[in-house]
Amino acid sequence: MDNKLTEGNINITIEDTTLFQKLFDKETKLSLSTKEKLIILFYCILAIGLSVFQLYTAYNGLLEGWRQRSIFLMFVLFMAFGKPRVRENGQRKEYYLLWHDYLLLGCTLVVSVYMYIDYWNIILRAGRPAFNDYVATVILVPLILIAVRRYIGWPLVLVTLSFFFYLYTGPYFPRALSHPGFTFGRIVDVLFNTSAGIFGIPLGVATTFIIIFIIFGAFLIHAGIGEYFIQFSYAMVGHMRGGPAKTAVIASALLGTVHGSGPGNVATTGSFTIPLMKSVGYSSVFAGAVEAAASTGGILLPPVMGAAAFLIAEYVGVSYYEIIKYAALPAILYFFGVYASLEIRTIKENIQPLQSFSFTEAKRVLKQLYLLIPLPLLIYFLSTGISPMRSAFFAIIVVFLISFINKSHRMGGWKILKALEQGATSSLTVALSCATGGIIVGIASITGIGLKIARVVALSNNDLIALFIAMVACMILGLGMPVTPAYVVIASLTVPTLRGLGIEPIVGHLFIFYYAALGAITPPVGLSFYTAASISGGDYMKTGLAGFKLALAGFLVPFMFVQNDAILFMQGAGPALLAFLSAAFGIIILAIGVQGWFLGDLNVIERTLFIFASVLLIGFGIYTDLAGLALSVSVCVYRYIIFKRKKGDISP
Repeated sequence: MDNKLTEGNINITIEDTTLFQKLFDKETKLSLSTKEKLIILFYCILAIGLSVFQLYTAYNGLLEGWRQRSIFLMFVLFMAFGKPRVRENGQRKEYYLLWHDYLLLGCTLVVSVYMYIDYWNIILRAGRPAFNDYVATVILVPLILIAVRRYIGWPLVLVTLSFFFYLYTGPYFPRALSHPGFTFGRIVDVLFNTSAGIFGIPLGVATTFIIIFIIFGAFLIHAGIGEYFIQFSYAMVGHMRGGPAKTAVIASALLGTVHGSGPGNVATTGSFTIPLMKSVGYSSVFAGAVEAAASTGGILLPPVMGAAAFLIAEYVGVSYYEIIKYAALPAILYFFGVYASLEIRTIKENIQPLQSFSFTEAKRVLKQLYLLIPLPLLIYFLSTGISPMRSAFFAIIVVFLISFINKSHRMGGWKILKALEQGATSSLTVALSCATGGIIVGIASITGIGLKIARVVALSNNDLIALFIAMVACMILGLGMPVTPAYVVIASLTVPTLRGLGIEPIVGHLFIFYYAALGAITPPVGLSFYTAASISGGDYMKTGLAGFKLALAGFLVPFMFVQNDAILFMQGAGPALLAFLSAAFGIIILAIGVQGWFLGDLNVIERTLFIFASVLLIGFGIYTDLAGLALSVSVCVYRYIIFKRKKGDISP
């Protein structure tokens, strides 16, 4: 970034990674050839154009659904294939495109021109696709999958191909899972001509809600507010024992809620917090684990909650503000669990503060507290009934205006253009995920695979089995996929099952959303802890296991709100508070058991008793709460007696 914030002797800065910056950076500009400049300029025009299109429709109103989504998708595909590749060439980086990138851009252009010119005919002949629609579908689907493979990886491509495999071989499956088969015309109609496939709800949510919030996050970064999140967190807790780790938790929560990507959040805040954690005595493994757990939790935290929150609101048919209300306490419990585990580990390892508390620095940071205004204002806009799109638009205007209070934060023309480019670039993976999710949902809808699986699972007549299956499926998909596609795929297959077992749709969707997000810190392949380990230099698998332990409370919370929806404010504020207090105490007990310390190291039996007591407290009702309370207090008293005996205060 252009500005640098300083806390004491520690520089807090978020690197400017925009391609637009390359065109105007003196050193980089001189080393670029004319061809490289044109390639970068072409991409920047596309990215800035997409952001401007989204801001325009956010304020003036959306186009008709299919047209809005098709224009959005074409921008995304042009960006996906037009984004310059980078390679080292001696002492500098070289920006280039391969011959097949130009071929893919040409195919995208052909489909784009056809969809724009023949728009009304495409819409009017829904149910009766023409030959040109067949050709467009045959080109468009591979384009999406190629782009997904490039920016997200093979897992989502293989999942999508498995759905196509089922689409064509379904008639040969066992009767419980079979379907009668479909003509190519029917498949084209669903995937291309209607709003049930590629241009369905997932892509609609991406172009109406998700990207505008990603652009909002980019404006926060380029106005210096993202850096201020880290500075504010460090000023508040940096003087405490384990201060750098606590900074990671708070800063990752603040930035993660608007970032929408666990690995991206790790890369943004972790470059500062991980080295700082290591400097006070934390191991590389534990430093990476803290950042991975905290950054992943940011996706669960209102008011933005990453991309999937908007999908939940659309699928369930409730306002986005309601989703914020439902998700608030479970997200707080997640971070409370990470913080509790961190505090116990800090005491256990006797980690000392990095510095003493400085009133001067705290005062300096608090003078800039106005930089946090956009987030509460965003919540206010949402609470007044303003649409999420317009709320985010107005929040962006607030960020722009606030930036002028301090000269170092001021957003001039270049910063605005860089924010527009970064916002569009950051939306690539989510947009491609949603387009692919539309394909999957379209295939699932015509084959009825979701209802078929629901009937098979429902034969067990056991909601715990259904929940366990949904949890495992989410976590497996979440290992190598972003939250959004993992959530879309599993929701389309398992929500009917959960509804059939009497679980409310909103509860089922939140359950799936949680485990889709937590897949990023679930060994053996979690994107968040892979990113964190690459920064910390720690072992990938050990970092994943440590992060899993830190976030363990988060893995239990979804089962809690399925069994007792009071924590979601579905029974009023009083029951929600009681459920929260019980769960919070249980999470402290869980952290003690997992970290293995309470007034000294715990043996296996003591740890097991603490963990069992925590499950009872986080669990299923007043009787289990009382049992968990009695057990945990008993073990705590026992440990206190042992501790006093070792000090000689109590004779044996």
